[in-house]
Amino acid sequence: MVTLTNHTSNRLLNSTIRDVVARLLVHHGHEGAGVEIVIMEPGAIRELNRDYRQMDEATDVLTFPAPPNPIGHLGEIAINIRDVRRGAAHRQVSRTHEATALAIHGALHLLGYDDETEPERDEMVRLMNDHLRRENMKVDENWASLPHAEEIY
Repeated sequence: MVTLTNHTSNRLLNSTIRDVVARLLVHHGHEGAGVEIVIMEPGAIRELNRDYRQMDEATDVLTFPAPPNPIGHLGEIAINIRDVRRGAAHRQVSRTHEATALAIHGALHLLGYDDETEPERDEMVRLMNDHLRRENMKVDENWASLPHAEEIY
């Protein structure tokens, strides 16, 4: 089950984000898997990044994989609302669309994909865009996570 909590004053279509991530999980063979998505302010995500990754800066999305468990909980995804706003403006999409793209990115991390190298990033972007196409959502072939594309902001 995918849950979403928005700790910001920004309105998003939570059901869209949840449903798209749930269908991604089904597509990858994890129907019914547990994923918690939290939309938060930059200061809160900066604290998480500092505490868990020893990086004292905000980032666009963080993932916290759960240890293997019998109930199928994959983990948590934290999304920075500031980067949702920035990415949406840059790509000329809704904030819900951008938050959905970041949630897909985070879910792919929970499924074991990484983006530390260029080939890994290319694979993740391909998988993201494949899923966005399945959802009839706008695709950005040059999409990049904030740490890999600060020049666009």
